[in-house]
Formats: sequence, C-alpha cells, structure tokens
Amino acid sequence: MKRGLLDNVCNELDKQALAFALGLRANTGGRIVSLSMGPPFAERVLRYALSVGADAGVLLTDRKLGGADTAATAYPLGQAIRKIAKDSFDGNRDYIIVSGMQSVDGDTAQVPPQIAEELGITHIAYATSFDFPEGQLQIRRITSRGAEIVAPQSYPCVITVAKWTEPPNALFSRTRWAYGQILFQWSAADIGADDARLGLPGSRTMVNRIFSPKELSRRTCVFEKDMTRLVGLLAEAYARKSKTAQEVRTEQPYQVLGGKKPHYAGEVWVYIEHNQGEVSAVSPALPFRPEFWMSCCRIGGNRKPPSWQSYWAAR
Repeated sequence: MKRGLLDNVCNELDKQALAFALGLRANTGGRIVSLSMGPPFAERVLRYALSVGADAGVLLTDRKLGGADTAATAYPLGQAIRKIAKDSFDGNRDYIIVSGMQSVDGDTAQVPPQIAEELGITHIAYATSFDFPEGQLQIRRITSRGAEIVAPQSYPCVITVAKWTEPPNALFSRTRWAYGQILFQWSAADIGADDARLGLPGSRTMVNRIFSPKELSRRTCVFEKDMTRLVGLLAEAYARKSKTAQEVRTEQPYQVLGGKKPHYAGEVWVYIEHNQGEVSAVSPALPFRPEFWMSCCRIGGNRKPPSWQSYWAAR
C-alpha cells in the first residue's frame, strides 16, 4: 500500500474516538495523550488531535514498522502505550485507551482488541455512548441484538468507538497553539520492541497475490415459451458452468512463496462472542480475553461456554 499517495488526514472513526475521550475527560478530568503509528508526515494527524483538545502527541515512526499486518501493528502500539503509562502517568493504571473502531484502509477492526491482548487488559467494542450513574463508568455498545450496557471491571481497559457524536471543531487559537507544540517521536528502539515482531517479518499474514476479477460477459435475458427448448437451454448453460468450474479447479489456487514458511504451527483456537449459546455476529471484535475462553471452549470439545452474565462477573 502506497500510503504516501493518500491524503494525510485523521480517520473519521478516530475523530469519533477523540470526541469520546474529550467527553470522558470533561466528566473525570485527566490528560489525553494521542498516539499514532506511521511515517513522519503523520504528525499532521497528531497536530489535529492537539488542536481539538489533546494534551500531548506521540508519533511512533520507524522503517522497521513498514509492511506490518494487524498483529505487527498492535504489538508496537502496545509497547508504546506501556511507555506512555510509565513516563506520563508515573505507572498509574487508572487510565482508558480509546480507539476508533477500525481504519479506513484495512477495515479489519482487529488492531484495538489485539492491543488489549498484548497488554493483558479488557476490551469493550463498538461503544456508542457512556454514562456515570453513581460515579461508575457505563458504556453503551452495539451488539447483534441491538445494544447493551456494560461496565469495565478493571483498569486500564480498551474502548473502541463506533459512533458517538459529531467530531469536535478546532478553534483557530488552539490550532496555532498545536502547531507550536513539540511532538514526541519514538522509534522501535525507544519502546523496547522486539524486531522479530515488527513490520513484514513480524507479520502473521501475507498477501500472496492481488488481482482484478475477470470481466464477465454481458448477460442476456431469454424469454423462451417452448418448454422443450427452455430445458435444452438450461442443459447447455449447466454444461458450460460445469466446464468452467473444472477449469478453475485445475488452476493453482495459490502462489507458493519461495523460501517462505508458515509463522505458526500447532493448535488452532477460535474465540467467539455468544449470547445464551448463540454465536454473535460481532465475534471478530474479540471483546474478551483468550485465556478465559481457553479453559471453556476448545475445537471439538464438549464444554459449554459461559453465558454473558458469568463472563462479566468473571471479569
């Protein structure tokens, strides 16, 4: 992906997350530190964050980070968050990581929950609003059945924002202030990252081939009144389709990369979100800890997963 050809603007979902964080700060106080991973010119995005209310900005930039998939993106971001917590919060764990639901280029929505797993903390996905009844933070989030209200059981935690409010506008005076501030620029060495888990070498997925779909011929509707003729046309169409399918099966389904071997071999675990035993459509968000599910759900196993009620109680 040639990111240098893209407009250097803040992701719309990240603007939602920033507005969400500003709302939290208005209720609880504290500081907002914006973190971005990208090329040096990504500092413009951090300037925007400062102009609408963030207190500090950190740019994680290093050529070693190039070509990273979601796992190789979540790892250095997790390391940077650890450093921010140590340097800016003096090790205080009473903080919240607020993120946009997903990026506008990859659209995977995998990085925020993977960051939570890297840090070993809880994750609440698809947040749309919050409230503080009796001083306790409660998050309203989207589910496959509509919405539900949940509360973090411990801090820090990760919250991904799907939609909250209109993004804040930057005042001219605040923008001038933002462009006069010094941004922190950290390399992979600054965050103590393991080079083997960075960039393309540290990625667990790899794109073998990018191609455009074959052009389909123009389809023609045939209105045949003769039943015998109609059956004949259907038989011809079925024969052509079968021949095409056979040709596709004889093609090599993937490209073998010379000298490349899988990064992982062993058991495969699947983590799902469910409600009363029914798998939820938002399972890819991975809003909970794998080790909790490892003791309950194994492929081919007979143990019944816990209900949502027991899950939140366990958290």
